Amino acid sequence: MPTNNLTQQQVTEAVRRHFGDLGEDVVSTLSAIIMAESGGRVDAVGDNFESGYQSEHSPARWDRGLAQINSQHNYDAARLISDVDYNLNAAREIYDSQGFDAWTTYRSGAYQQFVEAPVTNGETDTGVPVTGGSGSQTIPPDVDIEVLKT
Repeated sequence: MPTNNLTQQQVTEAVRRHFGDLGEDVVSTLSAIIMAESGGRVDAVGDNFESGYQSEHSPARWDRGLAQINSQHNYDAARLISDVDYNLNAAREIYDSQGFDAWTTYRSGAYQQFVEAPVTNGETDTGVPVTGGSGSQTIPPDVDIEVLKT
């Protein structure tokens, strides 16, 4: 039985098929949005009435599938929660008309915890995250951390 949960890497690969022509920044951001929205669950269904965002009979009550496509857009509900490509095609149409602001987790910043390090020449940046001072930053992998501690 196939799993309905995708890893972040699998989400990124799927997003790249539908958004790759827009560049890696868009792919990375939308992949992070999707992970924040659905946790990579293909069959995720969000009830905006229960969460307090919509009224019980609102046409915008439900969010469905990987990219949490809202019911106000009138896509096939069953396909949104079973067909990754259908869901991401819907996401592309919505992105093309509204941009990232169509997703609550983008507007709230909740997606940022899922943004992956940039990929260069096929390798992921393995910098060391640090916090303190006025925020957090990543020390590049070629910097000697021991020197920074002194």
